[in-house]
Amino acid sequence: LAELRRRRESGALQTERLSLDRAVREYARAAIIGDPGSGKTTLLRFLARHFAEACQKSALRVTDKDDADYGETRLPIFVRISRYAETFHANKNLKISAYLPTAFGDVQVADERLRE
Repeated sequence: LAELRRRRESGALQTERLSLDRAVREYARAAIIGDPGSGKTTLLRFLARHFAEACQKSALRVTDKDDADYGETRLPIFVRISRYAETFHANKNLKISAYLPTAFGDVQVADERLRE
């Protein structure tokens, strides 16, 4: 977080203010950063809930009660990066792609399914 702030202040990092629905629609990856208690987890749970509900209904697109369009329906996977960080602390060579199949306890996830 400190590195991102330093880069933003130096002008080396471009930022753009977007609506949440536009950010989710237009970017395949994003980092949600902020101080403790700033709403990161609440935001991600909001998105996961709406995407899961759209999956359950077999909807082609994800929308909320205000009809904001979040794009095509995708299966949400909520992973706490702090758990990966704890595991990474013990094994500095651990790539997140190797960690993900183990992140869900007893649920077995085939490696090839993670790449889809």
